Amino acid sequence: MKKIMTMTLMAVLVLGLSGCGWHVKKHQQMMNEGFGSRMEKTLDLSDEQVKQLDELTAGKMGEMQKRGMAKIRALMALDPASDNYAAEVDTLASDSAAMIEADIRDFAETRAKVHALLTPEQLEKLAEHQQKMAKKMARWHKKFSDE
Repeated sequence: MKKIMTMTLMAVLVLGLSGCGWHVKKHQQMMNEGFGSRMEKTLDLSDEQVKQLDELTAGKMGEMQKRGMAKIRALMALDPASDNYAAEVDTLASDSAAMIEADIRDFAETRAKVHALLTPEQLEKLAEHQQKMAKKMARWHKKFSDE
């Protein structure tokens, strides 16, 4: 039972980070666009900040999504009737856990670097923007709501 719960949790985490493949073209482009280009007007970024932020972030979210989807495809390719199915799932779950851990650490490191490039005023605007987007997301998708 513990293995089943662990496998289920890992699948949910992989699905959550991968975006489940449901993004429309606009969102796929956003996943590969740099943070500077996306937030240039919202945060009133200088040209140099846009360049630095894009170099730091461009493509990272898209790559995370691709890795997550690859794990889902690998899981779907496994044969449940196989004698080795449980061992293969355990291996995939362990690999996925390591991948997610690395992605979270990389995301946190990148986020710290992004914050270091922003002025206090831009950080305040960013926090306001993130709160606004969290409210929108909660309205659109109940699963993102704190309630």
